[in-house]
Amino acid sequence: MFMMAGITKNTYSSRRSEKNVENKRALFCLVTRNGSSQMPCSYCQDRGFSCVASEDSDRCSECIRVGRPHCDVYGLSRAGVADIANKFHSLEDELIEAEEAEAQARKAEELAAGRVRRLRKQRRFWAEKLKRMINRGLDSIEELDRVEREEERAREEAAGPSNVSGASPSFSWLEQDPNLDPAAVLADLDFGVGQMSPLTGAFLASVGQGSGDGNRQASTSHSGGA
Repeated sequence: MFMMAGITKNTYSSRRSEKNVENKRALFCLVTRNGSSQMPCSYCQDRGFSCVASEDSDRCSECIRVGRPHCDVYGLSRAGVADIANKFHSLEDELIEAEEAEAQARKAEELAAGRVRRLRKQRRFWAEKLKRMINRGLDSIEELDRVEREEERAREEAAGPSNVSGASPSFSWLEQDPNLDPAAVLADLDFGVGQMSPLTGAFLASVGQGSGDGNRQASTSHSGGA
């Protein structure tokens, strides 16, 4: 029984194949008889064949003969356009994935490069510390830090507080004016503005030292001396 079913199936397939061959030959003959030479399709152009086509089929005679399912003798068919569109979208999706992978790889590379720079900087920092520790004959980094802090504190104490005015007082004018007696001026400064000599008061007023009340006191002193 199984043998009979197999024979029946093979017979059906054979008859169907023969039917397809007959249809292909009939269509080939029809196109060849009614057709005319056209601008060759891509298949015929690649092989140098004469491309004959007619309105009886959307394929040329050569494509019918070799059994090609599609022929572009009349331009791209809907199936051809759909196939190209599918390939385009597929390539576009692959391109997007490749670009995303490239961006991730670039980001990972930048992170790795930053980590390398940071580690190199840390290695240089600790190498310099180790060198200072060995040169000083110390046993640990903690001891080196303590010694360097003490040295920094000592340098700050040695520098002392900074001068607020930014400049030291100068008495060079005592030597430049021949009419002034340095001893007398210094004595006036020790006793105060109210008791300074007229010449000293006038000089201090001219250089701006006796502004405000000091100028008035110097002027009073000068008037009293006169």
